[in-house]
Amino acid sequence: MIVYFTESEDYRKRVALHNMLASNNHLAMIKNYKIQATEILKRIKARLEDNQ
Repeated sequence: MIVYFTESEDYRKRVALHNMLASNNHLAMIKNYKIQATEILKRIKARLEDNQ
């Protein structure tokens, strides 16, 4: 089993593919979250300024 993890080309390709897909999907979600969070903060700030 250890030989498979250390020497298998198939395993290395699977790990690389998983890493690429997981990283790219995660990055897209994080970017979208940042955009939405920034917009919410702008709206909160504007609302607080209107109430003062």
